[in-house]
Amino acid sequence: MRRKEIDKYLKKSFKLDVGKNCKVMLRQDVGEYIHVFSHIRLQMYVELLVLTLKEGLTQLNSDEDRSEITWKCVDGSSIRKMGLSSGVRKVYNMTQDFKEQRVFQKPRKVPRKRRSNN
Repeated sequence: MRRKEIDKYLKKSFKLDVGKNCKVMLRQDVGEYIHVFSHIRLQMYVELLVLTLKEGLTQLNSDEDRSEITWKCVDGSSIRKMGLSSGVRKVYNMTQDFKEQRVFQKPRKVPRKRRSNN
């Protein structure tokens, strides 16, 4: 259910239609985070989604589309220096930890030495 909602959001906000003009490279549930602030309890479901744009699609939104949302593309070193809210910072750290664990869990193929029959 949540994945369908995210797909709708990508289509509406960024004109990304999964399978048509972009391809899913990785889609994994990272976990849940409950953020409590004063009397507000916000439950966030975190998903790591890596997309690649298909040929011909070079930008997410053209100037003529004028999206109503504000978004920014930043690299890893810049995001560590940005002033993020505690909830966004926690989600960012969750995804970074998830990616590190994923790298360490991948089995590595070690080439076998062949014995010669001499």
